[in-house]
Amino acid sequence: MADSVKEQITAAVATALAAITAANGYQITVSEVVRPRRTGENYNPKGYGIAVIQGAATRAEDYCLASNPPIIGWQLAVACDCVVRLSETSETAMDTVLNEFEACVQKCLMTEPTFGGLAISAELGPVEYASGSGGVEGVTVWIYVTYRVSEDDPYEQR
Repeated sequence: MADSVKEQITAAVATALAAITAANGYQITVSEVVRPRRTGENYNPKGYGIAVIQGAATRAEDYCLASNPPIIGWQLAVACDCVVRLSETSETAMDTVLNEFEACVQKCLMTEPTFGGLAISAELGPVEYASGSGGVEGVTVWIYVTYRVSEDDPYEQR
């Protein structure tokens, strides 16, 4: 069975992020892009790794259309959790490293904001910093992807 449009978009975000490499013109090279379990089981973040976590999909009423069947617009939130492991002896400021990682992720996500035609558009959301109390330093870059499907078939991209 084919994947739902929501799943295809989330997978496309992960695939796009895997292209963040120095060879592709970015300032950093990501070590991994994963879609971990929501409970965090068996997930051991690597430095310069990105965890893609699908958030809520909310109705995008401006993109709903009357037709047969009706077309429903959705906006999907996707969190891109970027993990940094910086040596305690490094003289580079952590914010400098996080700013660079954040910029690379934002640039990558906006390179092709329709993700191969699956989405109508995408926009960057807020940036959140890890509290540090969990022993992991990083930044979360949110992206909001707007797409449409048939009301009676979430597998049919419209």
